[in-house]
Amino acid sequence: MNGYDIISAFAGHESPRMTFEHYFHFSDWIIAQKLNIADYPIPKTSMSFLGLLPKRPPKNQRTLVNALPYLIRKLHVEPCVSNIHNGIAPILNSNNEKELISIPICHSALTLHQQGFLNQDICSRLKISEATLDKWINNARSIKALFVNSKNAHYSRHFSALRKNKLVPAELKMPIEIKIQNQYIKELKKHYSVHRIAINDAISYALNHSSTSRSGIHFNSPNELTTFIKTTHLFIPKSHWRAATQYLNKSVKKADWVIALEGISTFNERKSLGRSKKTQGAVRLELIHPKMRDNKDYKFKQSSPLLMHLFHMFGIMMMT
Repeated sequence: MNGYDIISAFAGHESPRMTFEHYFHFSDWIIAQKLNIADYPIPKTSMSFLGLLPKRPPKNQRTLVNALPYLIRKLHVEPCVSNIHNGIAPILNSNNEKELISIPICHSALTLHQQGFLNQDICSRLKISEATLDKWINNARSIKALFVNSKNAHYSRHFSALRKNKLVPAELKMPIEIKIQNQYIKELKKHYSVHRIAINDAISYALNHSSTSRSGIHFNSPNELTTFIKTTHLFIPKSHWRAATQYLNKSVKKADWVIALEGISTFNERKSLGRSKKTQGAVRLELIHPKMRDNKDYKFKQSSPLLMHLFHMFGIMMMT
């Protein structure tokens, strides 16, 4: 919550808009008047050290009140010009403005919605339409409703016990992951208009074949893996993937799996032993953690949370 949200909550108002429209202007004016005449006992050396006054100001201009003209000249402050003409205020949020859609805006919008803010206030603050916000809310709820059945119990596919009351995944913490995510999004935008259906199918598959219990996306068909990699290769390089193979040494489709995994780093996660029967085989596809790609001597096979964060947010923003 920012300062305006705290003020409105303290006053018992439903939103900052109500506070500003009915209560805030007069108190703001009073504070401005008090600040205008305020003077604080700051030592002369401290004022010069902080840059509030020149290093050698005249003796009769060594008070904080005399610092304002100097700061205005030094900082090149431009005077505010009123946009109100003939008593008519301009429209601050025109309906013709183009929406700015991004993952951070979507994440912020759904977080504010879950905190109880009115949809109208969220749209006004983030400059998005109510139709866009409604779409995000509905998609987020649909993804949240995805469960895994295990031992007569239901587990959320994409929310751990700590985030069971959330609508969005946790934000990425590492700057390198945020940077790579932006690179993926940049490449996706180049191809989405042409490959929209294939990309949406890949997003849907990822959301329905992954869970918080294991990293990555599960495949039990080489054809599905081939289609997925072909589509995501539009914005994710093959060198960023790693595949954990399961029972491929006894798979009846071993040759197809080998073709599907061409150009992708692999390791055996599970292997059939002895005279085990022929199996279908499976693959768990995950993103290699950026610090592992940069450091080839890294000992642990660490995956990146970027994969499911990316597809989760794509699902919220792009599913229809």
